[in-house]
Amino acid sequence: MDHLIPSLAALTDPFRTCFARPEVFATFQHLLAGWIVALGPRTLSEVWPATGRAADHHGDTAYSFFASAKWNWDDLGKLLVRMVVARLLPTGAIWIVVDDTLCHKRGAQVAFGGFVLDAVTSTERAKNFRFGINWVVVGRSVHLPFRPDRAFTLPVLWRAYRKKGTDGHHTRAAMAAELARLVATWLPERDCRGSAITRTRTRPSWATGRRTCGCSDRSGGTPRCTAPPNRPRRRSRADRG
Repeated sequence: MDHLIPSLAALTDPFRTCFARPEVFATFQHLLAGWIVALGPRTLSEVWPATGRAADHHGDTAYSFFASAKWNWDDLGKLLVRMVVARLLPTGAIWIVVDDTLCHKRGAQVAFGGFVLDAVTSTERAKNFRFGINWVVVGRSVHLPFRPDRAFTLPVLWRAYRKKGTDGHHTRAAMAAELARLVATWLPERDCRGSAITRTRTRPSWATGRRTCGCSDRSGGTPRCTAPPNRPRRRSRADRG
């Protein structure tokens, strides 16, 4: 592929088997490159011109990739999980972190859209509800070489929350548990541990004493509830500069 630097092309090449047609995989590579270099909001209308294909291909190509192309999110997530583990977590316990996030949307026809509590702008006294899609996200907690003193969460799998009363509705906790168990089944030989992040006054759950998880161990036993590997440290005035 002429628009990708060799290292990025090599990184994405294992995902080729997730797509039924070569041209769909090429679109995936172009969109990934455009997402990286695009300036401003990462909407498809902004990402597609950054791919370098806008002059020769209509923008519908990008929308068709998500709407009708034959591929599966979970296939990508499975390969991504294994790549992250092989490169960044070769030994030790595997931490699976679950959380939910609100993606703000506008429009009369937004799939899975609804008014959801916005945890970022809400406080204990004032609850703010915003329209958008509520995503339940599963990530892997890893330590990166340039910051070994703290843990980072890399999202690997997600589901759109469906509001109560609609087809396919499940609670966020049930969805998180299902996703965490699914990721754990992809690594049967590793010790997988789970942690869910909830917030009270923007504080994580382990600061308030509530710890939950939806991940069972590799033997299929009782789910374990454990705290994440690193507790966030309050920044001092010296750190803030």
